[in-house]
Amino acid sequence: MLQGSLLAAAFILARSIGGHRPSPTVALSAFCSSCGLKAPRRSASLRYRRHYHQHRPGTGQTTSMSTSSAVGEKPIEYALVDLSGTLHIESEPTPDAIAALTKLRSLVKGVRFVTNTTKESQRQLMARLKAIGFDIDSSEIFSSLSAAVRLIKERGVERPFLMLSESAKEDFREAGACVVDGQGGEEEEHDPCVVVGLAPDSFNYDTMTKAMRLLLTPSPGIPPTLVAIHKSRYFMRSDGLAMSVGPFACALEYATGLTAEVVGKPSAGFFRGAMRTLGDGIGEESVVMIGDDATDDVQGAVACGLRGILVKTGKYRAGDEAKLDPQPTAVVDNFAKAVEWIESHNK
Repeated sequence: MLQGSLLAAAFILARSIGGHRPSPTVALSAFCSSCGLKAPRRSASLRYRRHYHQHRPGTGQTTSMSTSSAVGEKPIEYALVDLSGTLHIESEPTPDAIAALTKLRSLVKGVRFVTNTTKESQRQLMARLKAIGFDIDSSEIFSSLSAAVRLIKERGVERPFLMLSESAKEDFREAGACVVDGQGGEEEEHDPCVVVGLAPDSFNYDTMTKAMRLLLTPSPGIPPTLVAIHKSRYFMRSDGLAMSVGPFACALEYATGLTAEVVGKPSAGFFRGAMRTLGDGIGEESVVMIGDDATDDVQGAVACGLRGILVKTGKYRAGDEAKLDPQPTAVVDNFAKAVEWIESHNK
């Protein structure tokens, strides 16, 4: 009885700290003293033994490389790379990123730039990247905004209510959607479909209320649909962290009782869609995701079977990697260091 009470208390305490219930495997775990990798005591897992060998106590040697790469993993042949926070922060590249991108292209068969940004249209994003100095073709960008456009077209929605920046609405206009400014008129001007992206001018009481009413108003033939471009909590600006789309999408979920369809990272559909643009029959184990968002970039990719490298730039906060299970494939200082890791891994 006492043992059961203590176990229950431990689970309640863990839930109050972490916001979720840990699995018994995590609750009964051993830790690598160098990096904190969890391993079940009862199984003495092979993964942990290999990891322990890399981090032998007393050697003073620690590597950010995951243990699986030490046992003959396939080389990395394709790379998915986040943009904001990884390659650049607003209009400045991260350290040595421009040269590192050129080097990455020589190491892999294909690269795609996967982004959740909704601040600007793809045309404006391309202009920004070229101004910074990156040699990137528009066909190499796979964005959550374009994924939202495809979803709206598939659902037959002609007049979505877009909580997006004016520049981001360009992509919907080009796809043939009827874009209404949303600053006036009755709810009937729109289909009961709300698309939420990063739109500071729309995140006010009146606009949020209009979005809620649309979703709660029945419409024949079109079910109410709440689309979140992504659900990131915050992003990095030049003046510091700023609130992102997630909190506002969650507010509409709470007000309407609907569950938002997330079309960007970390959804599995987004990562698989990006992989399809690289070619047919590509195995997940041959693809790596490089990003600064521990959850949306790295954990989402690893959950899909890809490898994930977390960079300590952009929105990264100290200790982010410790919150992930499974752990990232590697944690490095920046994008340039991630490319160095890939080069070393593929040798």
